[in-house]
Amino acid sequence: MHDNLLVQAISVLQERTTNIRCSELVAMLESLGFTVRKGANGGHRVFIHNRLDGFYSSSFDGGHGRDDIVKPVYVRIVRRILLEHESDLRALLEE
Repeated sequence: MHDNLLVQAISVLQERTTNIRCSELVAMLESLGFTVRKGANGGHRVFIHNRLDGFYSSSFDGGHGRDDIVKPVYVRIVRRILLEHESDLRALLEE
């Protein structure tokens, strides 16, 4: 069942590269076990996953408004990370 969260996240990030809000991306990452915190500058966000081997952290810029659209380059980076760690994430979500 949790496996569907990963499939859905990857699909959404593929289909909606240009219109993902910061809050949506944060919620999506958190539902997959990532911890998301504010970065040093403005809308910058840093995300980590303590149980994902080989992944230390990454970040994205959530914009400087209240709930801005995340720039497509960051959406693609997040999608690539999910795809690179897909099998490990599936295993962790099954636990």
